[in-house]
Amino acid sequence: MGEFSILRDYQSQLVQHILDSWKQGNRQVLLQLPTGGGKTLIFSEIARLFLEKGEGVLVLAHRIELITQAHSKLVAVSGKKAGFIKSGMSSNWDYPIQVASVQTLTRKEEYPRAGLVIVDEAHHSITRSYTRILEAYPDAKVLGVSATPMRTDGQGLKQLYDDLIVGPSVNWLIEKEYLSPFKLYASHSSINTKGIKITAGDYNQRQLAKAIDTSLNNSDVLKSWLEYAQNKQTVIFNVSVKHSQQLVQDFRTQGIKAEHIDGETPARERESIIARFRDKEITVLSNCGIVIEGFEVPGIECIQCVRPTKSLILWLQMVGRGLRKSPQKKQTIVIDHSQNWFEHGLPDAPREWSLEAISLDEPNYSLKCPHCTHVFRPLPHELSNPVAAQINQRFNYLELHKCVCPGCRQSFNFRQTSDKTLVLDSSTKTSLKLIKISPGSQGWARQLIATNYKKANQKGLTSGWVYSQIKKHERLAEFSKADWIFFAAILDYQASWAESKWREISRSVNQKTDSSKITQYQRNSKKKSQQKIKSANTQSQPIKVNYKYVPPVKSVNSEESSDKQLPVTSDQLPEKQLPVASDQLPTQSSVISHQSSILTMRI
Repeated sequence: MGEFSILRDYQSQLVQHILDSWKQGNRQVLLQLPTGGGKTLIFSEIARLFLEKGEGVLVLAHRIELITQAHSKLVAVSGKKAGFIKSGMSSNWDYPIQVASVQTLTRKEEYPRAGLVIVDEAHHSITRSYTRILEAYPDAKVLGVSATPMRTDGQGLKQLYDDLIVGPSVNWLIEKEYLSPFKLYASHSSINTKGIKITAGDYNQRQLAKAIDTSLNNSDVLKSWLEYAQNKQTVIFNVSVKHSQQLVQDFRTQGIKAEHIDGETPARERESIIARFRDKEITVLSNCGIVIEGFEVPGIECIQCVRPTKSLILWLQMVGRGLRKSPQKKQTIVIDHSQNWFEHGLPDAPREWSLEAISLDEPNYSLKCPHCTHVFRPLPHELSNPVAAQINQRFNYLELHKCVCPGCRQSFNFRQTSDKTLVLDSSTKTSLKLIKISPGSQGWARQLIATNYKKANQKGLTSGWVYSQIKKHERLAEFSKADWIFFAAILDYQASWAESKWREISRSVNQKTDSSKITQYQRNSKKKSQQKIKSANTQSQPIKVNYKYVPPVKSVNSEESSDKQLPVTSDQLPEKQLPVASDQLPTQSSVISHQSSILTMRI
């Protein structure tokens, strides 16, 4: 391979390990390296090698900060031009490097050519928005990078990646002076999390926000900062936007330059605030859920955590923001107002990383696999896309979902209760109907059909009544073909009926649309006609002209002597206004001759 002069020794070794893994037949490789270890630099060097062979490179990321950082580093390392694929940013698909927002690219019908696909923050990549893109590159090499290759939902990464390459630990990087040493202070007053529910692998956000309001005084946060980190460049992590904004006001009252940002802060304003923080015009940057992945400011001297979490990933990502080296920084101060350090350990504690799925301890909003007893939460697309509907003997409507266990890879059905609890689909013995839900079917349409179907059965009404209720619904025109197929199945009608009704309604909608267009055309035509008439009437107003009167010539016999015609000058004639029709109007230089009275007019 040769030497990589721009890389540290351990980074060069990791590049070689990745290339060797691909040679061994592992097409999709995941690299683990702590925050600040140089993941972006490593994948930029690998991208350069592919570009030298004429291969295109695609980078996938989910945050604007990650996208812009990857773009600038790839251009600097490879010397090649790179394009953006993100809403609101100019793009050029002719460039050999494309840095794409996952949210934008997944909606595209075409993807850029690539021999290498890089996935930043790859612990997100098993969700459907990522896998849909990756499936379009069956022959490309895939490199995922993450500081924390694990998930809090019991899902592993083994179903997507063939090999995991683990880089040096945080402790080793600190010892070798590649990362900043740190000193952690556990605050005297911490947030009481007792009794707070666990939702989606972390503390329930609403309950946690209330706990902070009751068990932690804002003055404690300010007091701790003044005691341990006064005048140091600080990032504060909060649970709620409201609490973050309140803290900023408290800091400002003490004359400390502080700003707040969150996910709703306008992009330009957010960029401006971060730039001023980077330039040290702002001392304290308080945030809620935004300064986590992709926020790279080596000058951060203090991390103040007012955000308890059950997620090891989140804890390491938060603390990792402050561990980058900076010439002016001797060490990083970590002030923990939660028990995160106790729950998850210190940032430099030894940790084992694996592609395997880790079973969850808490059963809330989770499923236990009937095949291997692994506890996990289904993926977002499994939760949002039901595969079948069930009508029981009481005519209640239930939707069935299908998931794949990340432990044993076996699939099974489940359903969600009204309070979002997940339960296994025990049996279909009590089912009156079991109906397949086709892709494209809409939840509101299914609920509308099921509600009227239940009402009809409870009142002893016919299927025709159900159809009549649906037909007069104001959103009928929005029914998809899949909705009509579902409707037919509910009523025990043939699929051909669904096809016929879908075409009938679609045709009716199109006719109304065409009629609306015709009506609009008629309005426009009428308007233009009225404008023409108005214009003609304006032009038909009397035109002021000067004319010269020439008396008729008398006819005389040869015996009679002719009378001499006397000239008449124009100043001897009165001015008159003659009505002239618009189609008879002369041009400026024309002459109109009225033969009967032999009038000559000049305009």
